[in-house]
Amino acid sequence: MKKVVSLLLSLVMLLALVGCSSSSKKVVANLGEPGPEMILGYSEDSAMSIFCFDGETTTCKYIFDDAMIGEIVTKINSLDNVYETPDVLSAEWVEPAYGLTIQSNYGDRINLAYSNGLWITQYGDVYRAEGVGLERFFELAEDGETSEGGRYFPNSIYICEYDAKYYTKSEKFEFVDGVNLKITNSSDGILDMILTNNTDGNLPYGGSFKLQRKIGGDWYYVPESDHLITCIAGGGPSLLPGEAVVLSAQYSYNYNYLISGKYRVLLYRENHGFDKPFVAAEFKVK
Repeated sequence: MKKVVSLLLSLVMLLALVGCSSSSKKVVANLGEPGPEMILGYSEDSAMSIFCFDGETTTCKYIFDDAMIGEIVTKINSLDNVYETPDVLSAEWVEPAYGLTIQSNYGDRINLAYSNGLWITQYGDVYRAEGVGLERFFELAEDGETSEGGRYFPNSIYICEYDAKYYTKSEKFEFVDGVNLKITNSSDGILDMILTNNTDGNLPYGGSFKLQRKIGGDWYYVPESDHLITCIAGGGPSLLPGEAVVLSAQYSYNYNYLISGKYRVLLYRENHGFDKPFVAAEFKVK
């Protein structure tokens, strides 16, 4: 059962489509003060996924043994940790970096990332805690799968500001000619858009979205948060030629953190049998 749960969680991570309601840096008011236990309320019925990002690929392995999971949780929660400012990641976060995910008693996931004595929680808090890491447990874990880049590394969305390797470069897409997407609002974690069909035929639409960030002239996927709400609100199943519709995407559910820069939203329509984006529109985060 644990294997099934773990594999399903990993599949969800790989299929999750992903931003942030704020573009300001996280402020740590209690810098240097003792932090809390880092793994609270985990489900004892859940397997644990252990990750390693080597600078190029992310490998996910699994731990199903209750005793080993308990040992990991006990060791991490026994660490003497103190709050740090996220800025330390720029100088001290190195590869290989390690991470873990495990289901909580509330149905969501507990995520931790670790490197060089620094720990990042799923909320973006950074702690310094020496004495134990995840290297040994990663070696003991059962083999899983490997993906390119650091996009699926736990909490990578908080590391991207300091290390672009945790982004994944976008493929080249051919969008549908004659389809226009205009963003009318990109504030408060919401994208309001107008989709117009200027083609000669009906345009199936509706599905989900992803966000990408432009770096050095290339587009990169923004890492997903733990929330998996990626649907687009508004309209119906298709647009007639010349028709337009108002759409809305609440991206703050999908992306915990967007730093300043140029972004684009990609619209998908999987429920119509398409697996590639059919249109995109750019916006800026200040």
